[in-house]
Amino acid sequence: MSVATFEAELLTRQETVKLLRCSLKHLDNMISGGLMPRPIRLGKAPRFRRSELLEWIKAGCPAVSAPSAG
Repeated sequence: MSVATFEAELLTRQETVKLLRCSLKHLDNMISGGLMPRPIRLGKAPRFRRSELLEWIKAGCPAVSAPSAG
């Protein structure tokens, strides 16, 4: 996989909300509630795997884990 392909595969929070057509706050709520795939971290920057999000959407957006405590 080339670097360009790898970078295109990882989405920022802003790119993710565009894909999902939701707000940043809603994105954060879905993550903390275990309702969507969790991001990976590159340093402090969260990144979302595009392929994982597309598979999740295709499956009907099922909850992926128990809500995090907090």
